[in-house]
Amino acid sequence: MSFQAAAAKLNPPVRDLVVAFTENGTRHVGDAEKDQQEVAEWIEKAAQPDVASAARIQSLNTALIPRTYLVNNALSAADVAIYGALHPYF
Repeated sequence: MSFQAAAAKLNPPVRDLVVAFTENGTRHVGDAEKDQQEVAEWIEKAAQPDVASAARIQSLNTALIPRTYLVNNALSAADVAIYGALHPYF
């Protein structure tokens, strides 16, 4: 799935945040195809209605234990999408 398709599934305020951060999908979406796919997958997760469920939070915690950022070694649209989706809950 592409960044644009994944971002379209986000709630409007989160989508606007992610689109602005990525300059409409031109930056911070991954350089390699593998990274782009992983960014899109995390954005899909951020768009899920149960994004703040205990199971999803545990999955996020598990993913972040060995690293600082969700994809590769830099801030990406995936990090911003997850932040935007979870911010109202914490």
